[in-house]
Amino acid sequence: MVSYEEYLAKHSERMILDDYYLQHLAETDEKLDFVRQNEEGVVQYYVPPRDYKLMSDVWLNVRTRGDVTDFTTEKHVELIGKISDWVAGEDGLVLDFFAGSGTTAHAVMDLNREDGGERKYILVEIGDYFDTMLKPRILKAAFSANWKDGVPQDRDGISHMFKYHSIESYEDALNNIRVQPPEAGQLELLRQFDDYMLNYMLDFQTRDSPTLLAQEAFEKPFDYTLRIQQGHESPEDTTVDLVETFHYLIGMHVRRLEQYEHQSRTYVVSRGHVRTERGIEHVVTIWRDTAGLDLEQEADWVNRELLTELVDRVYVNGYENYIDNAEPTEITFRERMEPRTPP
Repeated sequence: MVSYEEYLAKHSERMILDDYYLQHLAETDEKLDFVRQNEEGVVQYYVPPRDYKLMSDVWLNVRTRGDVTDFTTEKHVELIGKISDWVAGEDGLVLDFFAGSGTTAHAVMDLNREDGGERKYILVEIGDYFDTMLKPRILKAAFSANWKDGVPQDRDGISHMFKYHSIESYEDALNNIRVQPPEAGQLELLRQFDDYMLNYMLDFQTRDSPTLLAQEAFEKPFDYTLRIQQGHESPEDTTVDLVETFHYLIGMHVRRLEQYEHQSRTYVVSRGHVRTERGIEHVVTIWRDTAGLDLEQEADWVNRELLTELVDRVYVNGYENYIDNAEPTEITFRERMEPRTPP
């Protein structure tokens, strides 16, 4: 056991007590205990350095009511910032299922601006004020930390990117069901089977509906649309991001997105990895319009220019292609889209 007197006599001139404690711990795996008396005779115990910080349980000095927006239950950036710093450290992920006015995003961005951290956030919100309140607040917080009367008070903007998604609703699914009516003779026959309409019609007569991904979706993947309703407005044709949807379906962590031109059309290529039961797979996805393709010319170009790195799996939209070891995207897409029956 090393005494405090020994530390003072042999080591105090070249290192502070914390550094000595850590060095001794690394060399011997022994935790030292130091005790001393101060000038008043009070016994003092050494508290070793820790890899975490103690948070004060006094929150009376933390402002709780926010004033950035007119949102009735807005929390203060100071409050959410303190909680986020406590639980997420400098590179953690903060998840807020009730994003409201966007205080969580604002607080995380301010923390990163202050200490150079790399915290991230995920927000979930169903309110129709996303476009009028939440999104503008995030943009303003990235541009400047201080605003007054709608005017930025400094130029401490940060580089910031966020993406947002609108999840397909039940109403959207209904608006995009397309029923192919059976022929008259077939319909008369089917009426003899009482359970056909309930158990079979939706599976067979609606299988080409846009919401169920008709084959045309994979023939022109950048032009695929669904009729989406916003609030009380009439449904409008809205482009669906099939590329990003597929990333989520397979759980792909995208490392890089690329765009190329070949055979007078655009190619969108994503590179990343997917965690599976067997380990990590390196994946490449390739998307393009399929009409009029010279498949042999395409395969030669893709194999030579795009697949220059070793990968475990290549997905290409369209059942027909000559690209080395490529799998049709639609097979996996449909498998992941269909509901799974519990075992």
